[in-house]
Amino acid sequence: MKTGTPIKFTAGVTILCSKEAVELHIEDRDAGIRILELKMTPEDFTAALGRLAFCPAEAVAWGLDKVGMVLEHDKIIFPLDCEWDSQSDFARAQAVRICQLDHPDWTPEMSFSSQDSFFNRDGRMWARTTIRRWVPKK
Repeated sequence: MKTGTPIKFTAGVTILCSKEAVELHIEDRDAGIRILELKMTPEDFTAALGRLAFCPAEAVAWGLDKVGMVLEHDKIIFPLDCEWDSQSDFARAQAVRICQLDHPDWTPEMSFSSQDSFFNRDGRMWARTTIRRWVPKK
């Protein structure tokens, strides 16, 4: 039985075979995420290839809410008014606050570990980070 609204997407399929098991990995190519792993015995996989319906398989699914979506990236830049030893913690708090106020659908990258995360401009320290959000594919 099919339920819900169908979502069309471009899939990538990998089939891995061994004596013990056959694994099928399915990814949403546009979203860049693996959404399903199936593991079958070689006998059940052979039966499925022979058109036997509903053969048993172990299944693990992730990120089904991201199917048919793409990840957008942007950057935010903001001034830091803090001491050097608390710079990363302050930057994390500022990034979260800025996203909550100005970019509510976005999530900031919290590592601040790249070479260009912090920089001087006009005698003040500034921070830069990537923000991301999932949006429907156009």
